[in-house]
Amino acid sequence: MRERTVLYILNSGKSATAVAEELGIDANTVCKWVREYRRKNNLPSPIVAKTIERATRVQDPGDMKRKL
Repeated sequence: MRERTVLYILNSGKSATAVAEELGIDANTVCKWVREYRRKNNLPSPIVAKTIERATRVQDPGDMKRKL
């Protein structure tokens, strides 16, 4: 059940807290499961993942001119 819950959270984009409420499980427990799964599988934290995504996003230089 733990791994299925964690995979659901990671794939759905829902927060661990929201899923915990849906399932009637303590939010701290579910957050711990997600944290442990990320560490065990060498996955970045959500903040690091967003930073990596922003840093690797390629922008069209012409796009910046159109926005100004």
